[in-house]
Order: sequence, then structure tokens, then C-alpha cells
Amino acid sequence: MLNDMRCGKEKVIDYEDPVLAAIELKNAIVNGKLFRFVKCKLATPKTLWTKFEKMPPIFVNREVLEATVPKEMLDYLIRTGWKRTTGKKLLGALEADEILLYTPLLRWYTEHGLELQAVYTIIEYQPGKILAWFVDEVTDARRMGDTDIEKAIFAEVFKLLGNSSYGKMIETLEKHTNVSYTKDEKPWAAHYTQPGLKTLQK
Repeated sequence: MLNDMRCGKEKVIDYEDPVLAAIELKNAIVNGKLFRFVKCKLATPKTLWTKFEKMPPIFVNREVLEATVPKEMLDYLIRTGWKRTTGKKLLGALEADEILLYTPLLRWYTEHGLELQAVYTIIEYQPGKILAWFVDEVTDARRMGDTDIEKAIFAEVFKLLGNSSYGKMIETLEKHTNVSYTKDEKPWAAHYTQPGLKTLQK
């Protein structure tokens, strides 16, 4: 939360020649002079495939067809009771086209040898450390708890505040279209129970 965040009104630029745009913008991205989202084409050179064979560097959400699932994995999913053997999944990949990336992440990719092959669109913002005050408050409160035993509970509260706020910031809010509240454990447990997991009993 101490990193620069996007602030102000966005500026959207579409490029007619994506390959030329990638060449022109690469240096600015590597030097950290661009603070924006980039819709681009990114690929891992074949010379680096061995390096990334256990953990492909790019993550994409893609539809997975049953025909593409290895038999061993399909058997495991069926045996353990998982109903969603196919559908949209988070996958590791060696290349991606029309992927939207944050420039700090794109810079990491280029520094580790991946090739920026095309830039279709950029969405530019003004950078700003808007939550620095909050991070300072949480840090100071936790230090206070370390030095004064009577304020240990105060430090624990701020620890929870810091952790929960970070979790809330990376939450996929667009998937939360139906929210309900209950004091009864049973409907909650029925909704969230997964195969192989037992609901905690009071």
C-alpha cells in the first residue's frame, strides 16, 4: 500500500500500429517512466522456456475444455467430488495477447527477458501514494505494542486492520453481486461447504 496508485482522471490512448508502439514505449516502461495500464501482447522467448517450465510467468483466465484436461487430473477431480472440472480457470502461460497489465508488472516481465511484442491501448493515470498515512499509523501502532505490553491488544487490532484492508483491496468486487447477512450459521455453512470439507459445529 506504500506503492504509487492510480489517481485522477484516466487518459486512454489507442494505437493504430501496435508493433511500432511496443518499440517506442519499451524504454519508457523499462525505465519506470510510464505509470499506466497497458493492453499488450507479451511472449516468453524459446530460450527461456526451460527456465520457466515449472512456473510459467504469465497468468491468464481462460476457458478449459474437458478434452484438454489430462486423464489423471480429470479422474482426481471426479474422485474427490469436484463438480467444476472445466470452465474458466486461472492458468500459467508463456505468452498472452491482448492482456491488460500494470506497468510495474510489465517492467518486471521485460527485466526477466519476456518480449513486449505489441501495445494496443494504454490507460494513463497520475501516480500517488494515497495510503501512506494509513501504513504509517498501522506501523506505529504495532511498534507501540512491541515496546509497551499494556498496548499489545492495541497493536493486534491494528495488525488486523492492516491485513484486512490489504485483502479488501485485492478482492474481486465485480463478482459480489448478491450479498446477504445472517446470524444463523446453517445457511452460511450450506452455501460455502466444499467437497471434502466439514462444517465446524458449535
